[in-house]
Amino acid sequence: MFTTSSIALARSLYDVRQGDQTLTVIINPKLQRICDQTDNPVECLITTVPFLREKTAINPVSILKIKVEAVDIKTKEALDKASKLLLYSSNSKPATFCFNVCINNYKSILESKHRILDAILLGDDKQLRVELSSNVDKIYHSLTPSSYNVRQGDQTLPAVIDPKLQQICDKTDNPVECLITTIPFLRKKVAINPVSILDIEVEAIDIKTKEALDKASKLLLSSSNSKPITKCFNICIKNYKSILESKHRILDAISIGDDKQLRVELSSNVDKIYHCEDAFEEANVKSPITEVNSLLGKMITNSLTITIDMVHFHNKN
Repeated sequence: MFTTSSIALARSLYDVRQGDQTLTVIINPKLQRICDQTDNPVECLITTVPFLREKTAINPVSILKIKVEAVDIKTKEALDKASKLLLYSSNSKPATFCFNVCINNYKSILESKHRILDAILLGDDKQLRVELSSNVDKIYHSLTPSSYNVRQGDQTLPAVIDPKLQQICDKTDNPVECLITTIPFLRKKVAINPVSILDIEVEAIDIKTKEALDKASKLLLSSSNSKPITKCFNICIKNYKSILESKHRILDAISIGDDKQLRVELSSNVDKIYHCEDAFEEANVKSPITEVNSLLGKMITNSLTITIDMVHFHNKN
């Protein structure tokens, strides 16, 4: 049995049990010290050792990069498994809803990889913590259970949802998207009320906008020979950047209870998403980013609805 107490400072052999297999592994003492300081030292070793090259310099940064790659591979496995299981759960609406939430979160984690690696490269400690903390939340979110029917059009999705969140999302124009984009960011002891959910939605919008910006930027590089498409992507990229820049103003408005400023910022951001899609329509080009724009538009619209109909600041303008 492999235990952390058996780790010695000298390079030595360890039996790591994985399923029914016992693998004899040589643990480098530097890796040993790093993993020993984590909350899950055994898992740290098991998921790091396979990626270590012979001449890899072992230090916290190099091990962090290896862990990012390992997480990426494991997330792809999880996404593949969830997608396959979803096919077998078509007759179970609760299971379908749960798998869709997980699949959405796995995709979001995969899309965060390049931002995490960029943050490591730039030494951006704050961005690194934000990305990794967000990814933890997407995997380990926990809610107080209650039976709930999410209705959107003729669709009814039974799910296990916190009753307070249920009431808030039910009042938005897009209750399913409200739940799917909010649940991953809910911590166990978060007080659920319109302001806290609005805060969460602002963070979720920020992350989804970064994903949209990254996708549009990559597509722009591959469309350099098409001037109409290049123009469309440049409009979208400019608008995405503007939405990202508005985040601090939105959070400031929430913090000071500035209802008027909050409405102005959110309404403007909704328009920026529609302008992006309009650019493709005017150019008679099918937008390759309609899906992400549709979700962003719904997320921002939900935030605006929560602001107008549910948030009650003491100093309303």
